[in-house]
Amino acid sequence: MLHIFSTSCTLGSTNASMLIIDDPTDALTQFYTNRDPREFATKERNGAEVLAEKFRGRWRVETSYRVIKNRFLPQSGSSQIEHRMFLFGYAVLLYNMWTVANAIGADRDDDHDLGEDGKYWKAIVFLSNMIDDPGSLEIGEVPEGELSEFIEMIRKGFT
Repeated sequence: MLHIFSTSCTLGSTNASMLIIDDPTDALTQFYTNRDPREFATKERNGAEVLAEKFRGRWRVETSYRVIKNRFLPQSGSSQIEHRMFLFGYAVLLYNMWTVANAIGADRDDDHDLGEDGKYWKAIVFLSNMIDDPGSLEIGEVPEGELSEFIEMIRKGFT
């Protein structure tokens, strides 16, 4: 049986709700929000349950951003937005490559022990292998007309 506990309070001028969802088929879910769970209630479902489902959709995005920021984004003291955008784009590219490498690795080797974070490759091992790999990559040229405005903005920032 699904148990949902919700309590609300007012902090200054902001209303806050704490939701605890105890689902025997899933892990215990708990979070704070400034949204009122009653706004999301339907005839079939409790508002806290609907709100938790919406939050779960955001958790993947938030986790991905945190991993990019903490494991792949180089530190920069530059105040140039073009430089910072380039570094963030590069970090996203590395993160996406790492995600694909984990998917391919898990698909190829069902018996491999995953790390405690559920990944086939740890981020640091993946990045080290990219640096130390002596193999060359054959990549073609991108035609000039197919570059995005974003790339042009970055190019201007470095000239």
